[in-house]
Amino acid sequence: MNLNYGTLDADPAGNASTLAVFLHGFRRTNADMHDPIDAARAALTGGVDVYAPTLPYRRWWDWTGANRIVARLVADLDDIWSNKKHGYQRVIFVGYSMGGVLMRRLFLAGSPRPPDYAGAFAFRDDLPASVSRDEVAHGWAAKVERLVLIATWEKGWNISDRESWKYWLLLNFFGLVGHLTPPRLALAGTMFDMRRGAPFIVQTRLLWFAYRRWHNPAHGFAPLRQHAGKPARGADPLVVQIVATRDDFISPSDQVDNDVNGVIPPDDARARYFVLEMPETDHREAVTFPKSPTAPREAVRRKIFSAALTGTATAGTENGDAAAVAFDGHARDPALLEDVSLTPNDAVDDVIFVIHGIRDDGYWTHRIAKAVKETAAARPANESIRLIQSRTPTYGYFAMLPFVLPWIRRQKVEWFMDLYVSVKACFPNATMHYVGHSNGTYLAARALKDYAAARFGKVYFAGSVVRTDYDWPALTAAGRVERFHNARGATDWVVALLPKSIDYCSDLGGAGFDGFGPPTPDADTKAITQSKGYAWGGHSGAITEPHWGGIADFIVTGAKPPEPGALFAAKPHALLSAFSRLRLGIPVAVVIVLGALVVALAWMFRDGRPSARQPFDGVNWRYSLAFVAVFAVISALGKWSSSGPKAWLSTALLVIGGLAFGRWFSTSLLSELFHHGTLLAGFGLVLLLALIRFVLTRF
Repeated sequence: MNLNYGTLDADPAGNASTLAVFLHGFRRTNADMHDPIDAARAALTGGVDVYAPTLPYRRWWDWTGANRIVARLVADLDDIWSNKKHGYQRVIFVGYSMGGVLMRRLFLAGSPRPPDYAGAFAFRDDLPASVSRDEVAHGWAAKVERLVLIATWEKGWNISDRESWKYWLLLNFFGLVGHLTPPRLALAGTMFDMRRGAPFIVQTRLLWFAYRRWHNPAHGFAPLRQHAGKPARGADPLVVQIVATRDDFISPSDQVDNDVNGVIPPDDARARYFVLEMPETDHREAVTFPKSPTAPREAVRRKIFSAALTGTATAGTENGDAAAVAFDGHARDPALLEDVSLTPNDAVDDVIFVIHGIRDDGYWTHRIAKAVKETAAARPANESIRLIQSRTPTYGYFAMLPFVLPWIRRQKVEWFMDLYVSVKACFPNATMHYVGHSNGTYLAARALKDYAAARFGKVYFAGSVVRTDYDWPALTAAGRVERFHNARGATDWVVALLPKSIDYCSDLGGAGFDGFGPPTPDADTKAITQSKGYAWGGHSGAITEPHWGGIADFIVTGAKPPEPGALFAAKPHALLSAFSRLRLGIPVAVVIVLGALVVALAWMFRDGRPSARQPFDGVNWRYSLAFVAVFAVISALGKWSSSGPKAWLSTALLVIGGLAFGRWFSTSLLSELFHHGTLLAGFGLVLLLALIRFVLTRF
């Protein structure tokens, strides 16, 4: 049988009862799954047909993408199923490393969508409609008995200093290439889809969470609020996660997704999620256990993998009650691998996110969250008081220069959406509301654009750096945003001069100053409002203390915030508005910085090579000033630019030290070594190292 990625290795007898699907890891092939395949054939009775395709991400230059691979695998399994005359009694999925991430989404693509992702909500599952069906499962998906994940990051990969240096460099390379190249041309595109917080990972986790809660209400999961009727459910497979104890590529916190899989301990008969450990095993060795092991550790790995394939979740005891079997004693409580165990609370009705902007420590976010909860508690006694929780996380101090770089902004969005999944798992019945300022507005707007499953109740923006043509009506019409309000600023020079100046070439814009225009109507609608006036107070004008009460009322009741004359102007500042229309801010700053570098280097080497040797003839100061200019740029790119007031002190010390060093160095004997182009090469090397530090380590 010719398939997209391989062929079916059928049992010679032709009457196999089990279909086993094996998905390999990155830069691997199906040959690397030889030992797991051999162990499966020995452990599973009734004959086994094996589908172990070699997937596109075996190549460095793959740009297929995770969604396209899943779609093709669904088609392959449909072909296998339609060509099997008598069908299979069971299907088992085994995924190693990145293959395990694809495997979970592959199962979901073949299964009926849970009601929260079906019918009118089908857009929340971002796979093509032809792949995933609403109420009827693909035949093979209905027979899936278990998913075995070997050394798999369920939450996505995450760059950490704890990783070995080779994995650290590898992941940074994926981030660099993925962020700086178009999606269709990105090397290792599927790997880039697997980073923690990326759309593919977040969508998979949210969909899996909804599927489990819908399918297993008796297993400790409350049904989602959107459930209507009782549509046919698909399979309810066991998920068995195998963790290698010496894995220095994937951290335990990235492998074990206990938030989404549930918190039922493995000694409970209702458990559907189990974690097994392979002792003294690293990431590569997790699939290395030959039929005739040469070391005791290989024999142990083979035994644990066989237990993952055949172990049962429950078994009868002497008194006839059901009790969990811990997979021959190898299962561990997944909660023990986490620092803080999740305790879901189905009673919480609302969660309010309050997210700060750049160059902001964000302490005010706690005060706004407090005001919202106080307003909810003060509602009249005859109204049902909704239980509200708040989340006021911080992504740290965020300087202007990193904010301008799109890949760093995207990284913050991924950080937020990873948090979104955790909060959704903790408060599954809650409506998510959002108050954002500056970059906080960008996080929500970009999340709604990139993540089909993201949705919010009421959204309040202040100092927005989003483009003015952002399509809010489409979001409110689709039910992804219940109510939206944008507060404009009268003297918000940050928005007017900086993000607005590059709105023609980026997803940043000046909505916090100009307001949202077409296709958003200027007049208020039921779901979309905008301040008629303009808040005084600069970039933070609409989130200062006098506005907290109006923000809280908006979140709790949906009432449009008031606009008292003392806080709002009828029009924006005229001079600022005129300058903003020129769109000179960021482009002019870039030209000035680059021009300063060119002028400094050209001045220093205006004669082709320095010729003077005397200490006070001017050549010394050219060296000194060039040294200062180059390293001033480096300091702006480096850690000093994100240290707040320390930047002024570090710059002053840099200038003084640079002048002294340059004067001494240009008159020393060592300067002879640099008169023939070596000095320019040295400056270039230092600048290159600074750029590598600034860019490469921020993915």
